[in-house]
Amino acid sequence: MRLLSACIVAAAALFAVPALACPGEMAAAETKSFEYVSLDDFKAWHAEGKVTVIDANKAETFAKNHVPGAVHMRYDAMKAAALPQAKDAKLVFYCYNESCKASHKAAMAAIEMGYTQVYVYAGGIEGWMKAGLKVAKADAKKGDA
Repeated sequence: MRLLSACIVAAAALFAVPALACPGEMAAAETKSFEYVSLDDFKAWHAEGKVTVIDANKAETFAKNHVPGAVHMRYDAMKAAALPQAKDAKLVFYCYNESCKASHKAAMAAIEMGYTQVYVYAGGIEGWMKAGLKVAKADAKKGDA
């Protein structure tokens, strides 16, 4: 019986350790993520010019169709120099469609660089075009960041 009691106390102590972490540390770790933005909000921010749009697609995809004004930056080649200097700038990342996760990886890279207003438009360029919105075309080499 004493052995069982000792095991229960040890297990309870083991699972309680995360609760002993500093509250600020836990909150910071929990908030380090991007948010999803709806098509309507994305369109509004884009129309107002209040957002930096980053296309995380392959260069060839960017060249064929991208959101007007978007900067091309692959998720595995994120460069702070190509992003706004202000860490509180509103950033929206997108890739091809809901199945593509390149935008998620790029958004997380921006968060790791210290950006605080980071969003992902999950519909991607496919969702943008299906909504009948204007797209731009470019030479992939000019758009590469």
